[in-house]
Amino acid sequence: MHSYRGVSDLKDVVDALKGGGKKYLLLKLNDKQYGIEIRYVENVVRVPKITRVPKSQDYFKGVINLRGDVIAVMSLRLRMKQKDDVFTDDSRIVIINAGREGYVGILVDQVNGMAELPEEDIEPGCEEDCADSFIFGKGKYEDELIFLLDTDAVIREKEYNKYGGSEWENLH
Repeated sequence: MHSYRGVSDLKDVVDALKGGGKKYLLLKLNDKQYGIEIRYVENVVRVPKITRVPKSQDYFKGVINLRGDVIAVMSLRLRMKQKDDVFTDDSRIVIINAGREGYVGILVDQVNGMAELPEEDIEPGCEEDCADSFIFGKGKYEDELIFLLDTDAVIREKEYNKYGGSEWENLH
């Protein structure tokens, strides 16, 4: 259940959700700004100790224990074929609700807040140098270009399912 600060009754909640577009969690990788549709985001946490899982893909950093739940963590940088992660005080793990598979953590450089982008302002595709199989569109927020991530493609591509399947379910 999402909580909205300053909301006193059901009418205020409905009004808060009605906005003129979709809401995105804004995050940074290298020097680019990305957005994940907020409906997929369960939580954002500081990076705890990550336990490596043998024989998993390079972009899987391992698993974390989050309040008793074991969550698989992947590097969004490595998933998008970028250089390896550099951990800083700003590094975060975005916990994504992956439906019946449970939750997946996505390691990012920084989380910068939330933005609402009107659907008519979102352009399909991305630049030539981006990992276009993970990007469904782009938009602008406060004069900065935001690449919008296809969350399903990031967490459910063929490579992920090799790790997924029964091994993934055994982690829960």
